[in-house]
Amino acid sequence: MYQSPMMSQSTSPIADKPSISAQQTITFNDQLNILSITHHHGDHKQRNYHAAAHQFYYRNPDMRLLDLVSLLLITRGPHDVGAISLIRHPQKISIYYTKKEPCNQQEREYIDRVLKRALASRDEKTKAACRTDILHNVIQNCTLKINRRLTKICHRLGHLNRAVGHYRIVSSPYIMDIETSLRKFIPGYYFPKEETIKQFLTRIFDGMRADVGKPDVNFGTLIRLSWAISATPNIDLILDEVLLYRIRKLGDYELAIRILVAEVSDLKGPKKHCTTIEEVLSLESFSISLSVSPEQILKTWAKDRNVESVFTQDHFRLVFPQMKSSTESSVNLTEKQMIVSSVHCECALALYLLKKYWCINNQKKRYLKIQLGVSKPGCLMCRRFIDVLMVESPGVAIIVTSFNDKIPVGWKVPNASSTLVKNTIHNQVSNLVDTVFERVLSTCCELKQNDFVSASVISERYSGR
Repeated sequence: MYQSPMMSQSTSPIADKPSISAQQTITFNDQLNILSITHHHGDHKQRNYHAAAHQFYYRNPDMRLLDLVSLLLITRGPHDVGAISLIRHPQKISIYYTKKEPCNQQEREYIDRVLKRALASRDEKTKAACRTDILHNVIQNCTLKINRRLTKICHRLGHLNRAVGHYRIVSSPYIMDIETSLRKFIPGYYFPKEETIKQFLTRIFDGMRADVGKPDVNFGTLIRLSWAISATPNIDLILDEVLLYRIRKLGDYELAIRILVAEVSDLKGPKKHCTTIEEVLSLESFSISLSVSPEQILKTWAKDRNVESVFTQDHFRLVFPQMKSSTESSVNLTEKQMIVSSVHCECALALYLLKKYWCINNQKKRYLKIQLGVSKPGCLMCRRFIDVLMVESPGVAIIVTSFNDKIPVGWKVPNASSTLVKNTIHNQVSNLVDTVFERVLSTCCELKQNDFVSASVISERYSGR
């Protein structure tokens, strides 16, 4: 199994000193806070496209289905996250889903209605009607998210319109092939024969900018057009990369519905009629106050190792230049913070399915594969947690499409986790905090021993890490 460099234990000469977790006043959330404000996420020049935006990205059709359908679970604002999994049995299929916050009755009815409507489709005629019905339900229940994606498209359109030309639609040797392909996806009354592809795209984009913010926006048409544009081969040769990415994100709703109906309607026999749908209840998030400020953690760690004389805030900010100073950044080392603590939905769903199926499969000596579709890439702590679950459960593979390298403050280990899993995660976080502070300490010592080394040289050296 892949082990990231950050997961390895420290090999510093002072690594055998007591861990910071030994300090009773410093909690797990305090340690995550330090990691969150010091963790360097890199430049990210290449945009991390969500895999659901690409029709042919997955070799595994189940993962493509799950990642796309997870988008249909998002009925609230931008911070809403959903996860879904599908377990195949000999005579039936079980669908499990969970969200960051427990669903209310209206949301449960909506999700059940969408999934059962997809199961009811049979032939091509009923599939088309099914897709229309599901899209109508999605628009009614996911308006906040859909409107947000449309707004992001229009922000980019405004930027391109002010920059150069009109939306920066460029010419290409493949322009005729692209236009021919696009016409296959779009009805003739939307794309008349007398229009060029540039005229068509300009008209559509002008319409989007005019519609944004209006109460009577025809989201169905915009979603279908976005899907058709993003699905056209080589369309990236004539459209701005960021704009195309945002168009794909809006078109994902149509793509999700098409794949859901196609995959589910192909089920035969008892599996189609015995499909079960179950919500895995999640814990509601709650606000807590961090017990100490980041500055107090710095002082505690330095005092524990008798290095407080060379361990200062200035050195801390020197090693992590992205923090700058309290006046230039939102990071204030001297103040305690209020944070929102929550169990991430992919962790909760993975643990629930592991407990439900692993013992059964283990007794029968069968391999267990748990596939999770998540509406947003998982964080670094979710990846750690899932890795630990797999290490502690032989014969289990838990598959999630993508993770990022963020360390969120307030991330919580699910309560149902075993003591061994909890201790492993806590020890890993403690080791990471030690690594952060040891890095600062080595810089302090280097500056003290080599007065001729300028602060700018040290800052440049560490800024690329």
